[in-house]
Amino acid sequence: MGGPAGELPEITGAKVGQLVQFPVTPKILPSEGTGFEFKSRRVHFYPLYLEMLDFNHPQARWRFAASRENDAILTFTKLMTLLPSPLRQQLLPRISRHLERLRRINREHFAASEFIDHAISDLEIGYKHIANLQSNESRLDGHGVCPVCGSEITDLADYSDMTYCNTCLDHIQDPRQRLASFDGFGFDAI
Repeated sequence: MGGPAGELPEITGAKVGQLVQFPVTPKILPSEGTGFEFKSRRVHFYPLYLEMLDFNHPQARWRFAASRENDAILTFTKLMTLLPSPLRQQLLPRISRHLERLRRINREHFAASEFIDHAISDLEIGYKHIANLQSNESRLDGHGVCPVCGSEITDLADYSDMTYCNTCLDHIQDPRQRLASFDGFGFDAI
């Protein structure tokens, strides 16, 4: 299953367009629990396999493209959690353009995967739900609590897109995770 200790195992049997998975041997590290050692680095993985994206594979560019669209949707949805209801509605067409790009990538490069299609539909339901939450207040300053759910506003001031209501974002987290998974677009491996 691989070369000498400290080297990555040889990868065989991969199919075109798939992410590569290979098992690794757990090693007990003193007082650190279970981990794995590769090329003098300690890496902790759960479950017990490592997943990698072949950057030279033609499919890789579409995984990156899907990731960019997914990130754009997240950025606009984060902003939406801070805005009064009328302004939230104004973001819907911009988010919809990115969602349509995800659908096109799925159709043209992922064989119209039903799993991906369902996750995209659930993502659309989630961000539309957030858009329809009623609020007359803005939290663009990053202070206070969300006027919709009462949760503390997350504000990581060093990052321009890291001010949002984490609780309101729960409506899109599951579909985003499914899109990122290896059954989805697989950008978890990026």
